Amino acid sequence: MCIELNDPACWPLTLTNKMLDILIEKVPIPNIQSTYPLNEFGRSFSNVYFYRKLPNGEKFNREWLIYSPKNDATFCFCCKLFGKQEIKLVNEGFNDCQPISDNLSRHEKTSLHIKNCPCWKKLELNLKRKTTIDKNMQRYYDAEKKRWCQIVRRM
Repeated sequence: MCIELNDPACWPLTLTNKMLDILIEKVPIPNIQSTYPLNEFGRSFSNVYFYRKLPNGEKFNREWLIYSPKNDATFCFCCKLFGKQEIKLVNEGFNDCQPISDNLSRHEKTSLHIKNCPCWKKLELNLKRKTTIDKNMQRYYDAEKKRWCQIVRRM
């Protein structure tokens, strides 16, 4: 199955473990653009939304926020991968530009998002370290294959 990695609107609703691994290894690459299409109200998405301004004035990168050029909408990367609930930032994306700041701030504080972010980061770290369950099983199968090849050679 071929999917457009940089566009979450093209991802299937149900992801296999292999697709999860591929998406986490390759994405999220922020789809930061110089301009975004205007909606029917003359508004457009802005790169400002990729950052959250903290009360002390510091900017915090919303690395979980990804943009879909196909739908002109934003998605929550970790909730798209691990969330099983019907929410806009997971299924169809959020493209209502006027209250987007409030909606993104609200989403960051939901229990679903708070639960899914560590799952994403843990799997990302395990993939980098090559310590996922699949990797361990693959090493085991490779060792068994090597052992049986040696047995056959000796015979």
